[in-house]
Amino acid sequence: GRVEGRPVLVVDDMISTGGTVQAAIQALLAAGCAPDVTVTVSHGLFVGPVVERLRTLPVRRLLATDSVAAPAHLPFPVQGVSLAPLLAEAIRRLHGQQSLGDLLLHA
Repeated sequence: GRVEGRPVLVVDDMISTGGTVQAAIQALLAAGCAPDVTVTVSHGLFVGPVVERLRTLPVRRLLATDSVAAPAHLPFPVQGVSLAPLLAEAIRRLHGQQSLGDLLLHA
């Protein structure tokens, strides 16, 4: 799609060293996106060179679920998104022998 001048959202299942997110953001910047990037990930491991990689990028906001606790030493804010309501509903449904099939549609 066309990203020229637009803020972008990068979605990934996991961020560990930040290499994939860095490559995606660099490609988007090369395509002319606005230097206003939001990154959202399911699991934030934040290991190895992740700090150096993300520090140089125009990441305005980073969201990650609380499936893994974010380290306290990160020089950028990570907004945690709680999995507790989703897990509680899954347990409730399992206990009541109900389907989990449509759970993500309503999460």
